[in-house]
Amino acid sequence: PPRSTLFPYTTLFRSYDEAEMGLRRAIRQNRRMGLRQPVGDLIFAGACIATQRGDHARGARLHAAADELRRSAYETGQLYATDSELAIQEASIQRALNALGQERFDREKSIGRLLGAHEALELAMGKEL
Repeated sequence: PPRSTLFPYTTLFRSYDEAEMGLRRAIRQNRRMGLRQPVGDLIFAGACIATQRGDHARGARLHAAADELRRSAYETGQLYATDSELAIQEASIQRALNALGQERFDREKSIGRLLGAHEALELAMGKEL
């Protein structure tokens, strides 16, 4: 059956500090498994956390990377987005767009689309590329 894209690190924690720690744990566990699990949801959660913390360029890049990594799953029906997930994503993207302006936002998203899974995970972990 299709799975929802809602990743718990954006909604189940009391603070973004807790969410970020949970996200880092999940990324490390996924790496130990050899990235066998889909990482688009992890990267999406990292994007939401980044924009909430004010790191809008990182958020824009991560949103673009997550979209690219999850595209085929959406197209084949293996992944779907609920209304709440779409609202979280839209709010996060809008925060980044308002802070960066359209031109820089588009430039950051273009960079994000080129990131592979490993690079996007590094960025979600807070490392500079």
